[in-house]
Amino acid sequence: METAGNFSEPGKGRTGKNILHLAKPIEKAAAESGLTVEALIPKLAKIQKTLFNAREKRFHPAKDDKILTDWNGLMIAALARASRVFGNQDYLRDAIKAANFVLEKLKDAEGMLYHRYAKGEKAIHGFLDDYAFLAWGLLEVYEASFDEKFLAEAVELTDAMMKRFWDEKNGGFYFTSKESSDAVPRRKEVYDGALPSGNSVALLNLLRLGLLSGNSGFAEMAGRMSETFAGEIRESPGAHTFFLIGVDFAIGPAYNVTVVGDLDEDSTKSMLAALRGHYLPNLVISLRPPARAGLGFEKIEGKATVYVCRGQTCLPPTNNVEKMLELLGLEGKA
Repeated sequence: METAGNFSEPGKGRTGKNILHLAKPIEKAAAESGLTVEALIPKLAKIQKTLFNAREKRFHPAKDDKILTDWNGLMIAALARASRVFGNQDYLRDAIKAANFVLEKLKDAEGMLYHRYAKGEKAIHGFLDDYAFLAWGLLEVYEASFDEKFLAEAVELTDAMMKRFWDEKNGGFYFTSKESSDAVPRRKEVYDGALPSGNSVALLNLLRLGLLSGNSGFAEMAGRMSETFAGEIRESPGAHTFFLIGVDFAIGPAYNVTVVGDLDEDSTKSMLAALRGHYLPNLVISLRPPARAGLGFEKIEGKATVYVCRGQTCLPPTNNVEKMLELLGLEGKA
């Protein structure tokens, strides 16, 4: 505490009041008080409880507790990607929990997304960012868990996004859907600021889904988007950094990697660990259990086998980690 107080109000200076806090390391505070650290800790805990109980009597500030689809999509993507990079299954569980919540509470039976959820109710028809960001999150969850439910949901959302937001005449996605009020001007946003634009995320989603689903229509739409916004991005590339990630993916080389194996097999885990141990932004991964792999996808010598396609060219399959990395241009980096 300070005699003159340590709390100041704007324009008034010190008020003579103090905000209680521990101003020095706990070891030093204990020594100055003639106590051991072990003896000081319970005393501080008692003080903190007294302060907390006093604060609980004050009027609580309002809390913004609404849940937004687009922001949750970004969070889901980050958690799922982090789970792969760090091997942290807690991140993946949280991503899946959030994804299931949004799909259950903010999507209706007709496949329409809503923008926000609060007090048990969904409201406001979704914007482009809601569809694009959530689809991105679902794609990341799929590549982290290989639960095909999330890939199917990402495809369904992207189909709905194309129907509701696509500009048939000039290409690109409007921010508001066709069902929006005519009183609201429809605009297209592609500027990537603190958050990426819906069009930029949609571009990368379309390219990734084109490889994962085998639907060439996604890639064709991505090509139209690049043509639509090329002039604007050429004038100011630094303002469209996320869109350029999609452009880089489109230029390639982009890889489509299919792992044939069971997720609990050691050979499958080794393949996935090797893939996830490198920064490979222009790559999509899918997993096919042997029983459902389909014609042309088989295990070699009973081990998990990888099928690597580069663009439209598929390379010979391999069950060797080093060979797989060589096919991906990572020779000697196992």
